[in-house]
Amino acid sequence: MPIVRTFAPTVAGVGRMSYRRFISYNVFGGVLWVLSMTSVGYFLGKTIPNVEKHLHLIIAIVIFVSFLPLLFEWLKARKAAAR
Repeated sequence: MPIVRTFAPTVAGVGRMSYRRFISYNVFGGVLWVLSMTSVGYFLGKTIPNVEKHLHLIIAIVIFVSFLPLLFEWLKARKAAAR
């Protein structure tokens, strides 16, 4: 979930993660994110004709998929509370 990256520095600080370890995770995650999103954009542009006409749909799918872990955790907590 994209919102996790917002709170990662605070949680790392509270958890007393070493700066070296935090920065290595941060750099690795950033590089991986840029490479994956650039690759996805390149291959979508090459394989799907007229992708620019359906870009809003692709963005909506990405947003929906980003919220799936939150939805699953909410359903799991609701199911556990019902017991």
